[in-house]
Parts: sequence; structure tokens; C-alpha cells
Amino acid sequence: MNMIRVFIVALSCGAVLSGCVMSADEPADEPADEQAPSEGEIATAEAALTGRLAEYDIGDLTVRLIEATSVKSIAPSVSYTAPLGWKILGGGATVNWSGYGNLLYASYPASNRTWIASAKSHTRVDETTVTLRVAIAQLSDGSPIPDSDHVIVSSRTTDPSATPGISVARPSSAWMMTGGGARVDWRGYGVLLTGSYPDGATRWRATAKAHTEADDSGRITSYLIALKNSFLERVGATADVHICESEWAVTPSVTCFLDFGSRMIGGGARANWTGHGQLLTTSNFVDQYSWRAKSKAHDVEAHGTVTAFAIGLAPR
Repeated sequence: MNMIRVFIVALSCGAVLSGCVMSADEPADEPADEQAPSEGEIATAEAALTGRLAEYDIGDLTVRLIEATSVKSIAPSVSYTAPLGWKILGGGATVNWSGYGNLLYASYPASNRTWIASAKSHTRVDETTVTLRVAIAQLSDGSPIPDSDHVIVSSRTTDPSATPGISVARPSSAWMMTGGGARVDWRGYGVLLTGSYPDGATRWRATAKAHTEADDSGRITSYLIALKNSFLERVGATADVHICESEWAVTPSVTCFLDFGSRMIGGGARANWTGHGQLLTTSNFVDQYSWRAKSKAHDVEAHGTVTAFAIGLAPR
């Protein structure tokens, strides 16, 4: 049995919380003091470095691409909270690993303004950092995207599993998916992400697996971010989605580019594995034009491919 929650602010979260996302198992957090940050972007949760990578207009929509990197840790985690008036369209994460390596277990929207990325070493201690990149947007005149035109939907598995997986659907055909994310709630050595990606044009899928430790299990949550089609028509933007697959390798990697004139707003990745399997280390923006996906074998040799999903918008 799956629990599905749709968070349309005007209906579900009230006027105080702008596009909040609530857990099925925990009460909603009290809203933080809504004080505007100093010019722009701040990163929290042990961010060692944050900055703006790009800013671009798509029709009447202004998009900023932001990066934040954690401090070095055996279980690095970083979050970014956008300024008031900006909403998240999509985000991703990169594990900056060496040695045995760290692996992703979370990259998701915690609210319509906050993105969180988390990784961990697995069975062998290894320190590294994790970098998130997130696309935030507002209208070109400086006004926010209306709450009624932006939605985050999530679905969480009920029972723990060694290979949890779940898809979440957009609210209706009136919405266009712009991005999504995944979070594993794990125990033991851990359950790690193998996929966070568009499952066709209407759903976002999240998958994970225990790795060589069959007794480990966890629950997984899939998050889908969408804009209303009528809003995209008003601002003069249309979707551009590309899917690319790597070659067969122990550490497969692929970069997927948009068409000329399009700009990135989100993306996803899927490790295509057999045997002991592949685990995600990167599903992230490269820049405003492309998305990169990487996975790796861990401890035991296993080949596979990885698929990148690049989601963009182009002016109409």
C-alpha cells in the first residue's frame, strides 16, 4: 500500500506556507521566520561553498542555477534554501568521491524553496563532499510564480524493502513535470539510490537497493515537481526533454544535451544494473544546457549502463 500526497499550496498548505511538503509519518514543521536572506542565496546543512552558476530567461520566466557543496564527511549532506519569491523547478546531486567512494541516498525538494542532497560511505569508511545544483525561478518582472501554478507531489513506500521503488504521478494532464527527486529512509549499512527519473511523461520514479547486505532495508519517497500548462503558455515556454544512455562499464557516465535554444530546469538518472548492481553517484546539472548521470560498482565488480534524463524549457 502506498501513501500519495499532493501538495497544492492553495488547497493543502494554506496561505502561510508557500508550497510546503509534508511527510506522511511526521507532522508538518512550523514555518520558519520568513525573513528575506541577504541578496540572494544561502546554503544550510553544513554547506562549505555556495554560488550562482547561471541566470537566464525563458520567455517571461527567469531561472537561476545555484550550486552548494557540503563539508567533507563520511556521510556528507547539504541543503540550499532559495530567497523568498523564488520556487524550485528541479535539482540534482554529485558525490565528489575518490578511493572506495560515497553513494547517494537522497536528492529531493524538502519544500518549494529547499533542496537537500545526502550521500554516505558504504561498508568502507571514506570521506568526501556532496554538491547539489538546483534551478529556481520567478517571473521576469520579479514577481513569484503563483502558488496555484506550482506543485510538489510525493509518494512513499509503506513497508521496508531491500529494493524499494515507487512512482508518483502528476496531479492531472493540466500539469507538466519539471523535475523530481528521491529520498531513502534506511537502516543497517544502508539502502542506496539506483534511480530518480521521469517514468514517462506523467510520473517520477525513485528506486534503491541494499548492496551485498540482504538484511538491510528501507523505505523510499518519490517527489515530482510540476508547473501548470496554462502557466507555461502565459509565460511563453514549452518543454524539451532528452534521454541518453551510457556505454556498458564499471563506472558508467553520460551527459545529455538539450536542443539549441533550450535551457535546463531539471533532470534525473537511472542505473541499469544486473548482478550485484550499480549505484548512483551523480544525477545533476552540468550547466544550463545539459545533465549528467553517473553510477558505479562498489566493493564487487559489476558492469552496467546509466541513463540521463534532461528536462528543459524553450521559448515558444
